[in-house]
Amino acid sequence: MGRFIELWLSRTGRWNSAKYVIGESYGTTRAAALAMHLLDRGVVVNGLVLVSVALDFKTLMFEAGNDLPNAMFLPTYTATAHYHGRLPDPPDDLDALLDEVRAFAIDEYMPALMKGARLDQQTKTAVAAKLARYTGLAADDIADRCLRIEDMWFSKNLLPGHGHTVGRLDSRYAGRDHERDAPKTMRDPAFDYLMGPYTALANDYLRRELGWVADEAYTVISLEVNSGWDWKQGDRFGFINVGDDLRRAIISAPHLKVLMMNGLYDLATPFFAAEYTADHIDPTGGANDNLTLTWYEAGHMMYLHPPSLDKMRHDLLAFYGSGQ
Repeated sequence: MGRFIELWLSRTGRWNSAKYVIGESYGTTRAAALAMHLLDRGVVVNGLVLVSVALDFKTLMFEAGNDLPNAMFLPTYTATAHYHGRLPDPPDDLDALLDEVRAFAIDEYMPALMKGARLDQQTKTAVAAKLARYTGLAADDIADRCLRIEDMWFSKNLLPGHGHTVGRLDSRYAGRDHERDAPKTMRDPAFDYLMGPYTALANDYLRRELGWVADEAYTVISLEVNSGWDWKQGDRFGFINVGDDLRRAIISAPHLKVLMMNGLYDLATPFFAAEYTADHIDPTGGANDNLTLTWYEAGHMMYLHPPSLDKMRHDLLAFYGSGQ
């Protein structure tokens, strides 16, 4: 991809133009690493736009021994439960509630999870009660799961009516699950509802607007490609984390600005995980002035929500016009 960019700059005579890279979801993983790769080759990037941030995968992956996602997903659970009217005492000010949940996740929830089997029963009961108030789930069920709320279990158990689920890509969507009695979500209603319109739009655009004519089908999403990813990252062990690539890029090019765009109802790359990642890209705080975060009342693909699309356009024009 870096080579393609260099060729395009040469063939179009645009080497002296400002250069911005935008990536979405897995594309944010690539974009952060690409910025450093280009800088190593003398191609200076002015800005990065990261839509639905996935830089540090330990904030996103529910796996044994990794408790961090439980805290990272919690504010999105709260926003989702609030949207579907499942909170026991819903406030009028969602933003204030989300700030409260953020503080609880870091100051109380994570310390409780870190204690594991050493957590005393009184604290466990108190934390489970707060989690029930913030998620709309039953406190006893949360306590039985040792306070750990996996994303797909939350989605399947939030709504009344056995066998229903909320969406992963956009938790405002709801529908019946493929497997009524499965303990976790087996389908994503947000994905299903959008698949047809998106496929038609992509095929129409490719053929009618771009003039690309072929018999091959346009693949909207490929789990085969997903499973074929090489997850090794140099000599690093553990989860993929390109936050350090971004940190080095900012140090190498102090003018580099980064815009992180986050959906409040995104259960694939939750907004609190993006905030956590931003706070830990450079623990010294040296990169903070280079990072801007924005939030939208939509899901993973927030541009599908017309009010969010308008806000995105406004935010992007301001970012591109900031003189960087």
